[in-house]
Amino acid sequence: MNINEADSNYQLFYGFNDPEGQNIALSATSMIKPIPNEKELFLFDKTSRTTGYGGLVSARQLHFICGPYPESIIDENVIFDKIIQTIILPILLIMLILFNSLSLAVLTRPTMKTPVFTVLLGITMVEMSNGLLPLPMYLLRAFYSDPVWWEYKKYTSYNLTQISKWWKYAPLEIYQTSSNPTASGILAWTTVFLPTVCHTTATWLTLFVALQRLIYITYPNKATKLFSILTVRLVCISVLLCALILHIPMFQSNFVRFQPLLLHQNVIFRNYSIDFKQLLLYEALDYLPYVVMKCHTCLPIHMFLYFLTRVILVHLLPCILLIILTIIIIMKMRQINRKHLWLTRGKLLLQYSKTLSTYKQTKSYSLPITSYKHSLSPETTNISKQDQIIDHKVQIN
Repeated sequence: MNINEADSNYQLFYGFNDPEGQNIALSATSMIKPIPNEKELFLFDKTSRTTGYGGLVSARQLHFICGPYPESIIDENVIFDKIIQTIILPILLIMLILFNSLSLAVLTRPTMKTPVFTVLLGITMVEMSNGLLPLPMYLLRAFYSDPVWWEYKKYTSYNLTQISKWWKYAPLEIYQTSSNPTASGILAWTTVFLPTVCHTTATWLTLFVALQRLIYITYPNKATKLFSILTVRLVCISVLLCALILHIPMFQSNFVRFQPLLLHQNVIFRNYSIDFKQLLLYEALDYLPYVVMKCHTCLPIHMFLYFLTRVILVHLLPCILLIILTIIIIMKMRQINRKHLWLTRGKLLLQYSKTLSTYKQTKSYSLPITSYKHSLSPETTNISKQDQIIDHKVQIN
């Protein structure tokens, strides 16, 4: 965040006034070492103005596990990003749904109830879900040209006036995000969480199809017994459950409301005596707008291991295995083609040899008849011709 020169004596903090916000703030401060001679966490005393869970936490520590969700509004000058996310992406999602609908109509026919087509049907269903889930949010975003379309008129209603010399409102762009945790959660689940699970499932099922084809080519008799429709359906369900288990760390995200403000640097010195009533920090909870922060509750090392596992199991390893299986399938198909050609040539040679022997026998049988014809005298031949002429005349009469 860029702070103006006039605000150089201030640092960004986030206020909270509920148990969930306090737990997130305590988790953030426990993970990041504080800056010497500065205080980055203030907990309000329980008074009639607070619930006992109020306080302030520095942005440096909170941003380690939290971030605004969704992010700030797309800059109007960034035309390319706006065109991609509000025009091209919804069109691609609609095309994805249409094409998968056609595939679904074909694969659900009674003649398509085979183990291979059952897996393809599962891939089609998860790919269609990958388009159906985020489409409503992207269409509304395209219609309003705003990532937080549910608060389209919120920003103009703020009266950002200064009421204390010890704290100030944060820059306006920080408040230009969601203040509704439910809406932010729905956006995350429909555009990030569930589509990620669907993509992982489709990737692993594609790998299973390649393995299934290889077994069908190599061991056709065993494959028919190994891959029944019931077995394939159980495999598809198991793959979906494994994808859900893999992305459990991603699901452990909380959507918490905080109140951004700029706190004067004299307040954050450790030796400074703070009187919250005098600084009017209680009033900050009444006047400051809320923003939703998406916070990861698991440890950073767990998130690192999750993303590393995700890269290996979802992207790297399936691509390598698909390439290897495709090469093996091509080699097996060539071997089968060679055997087929060899068998075809053998049959042709056998058929040719039988035909040749039959022809030779027929030729040997016809030789005496030919010699007999040549042994006939010309007179006998003329007599037979005359008899044929007489018979022909008799038939005419």
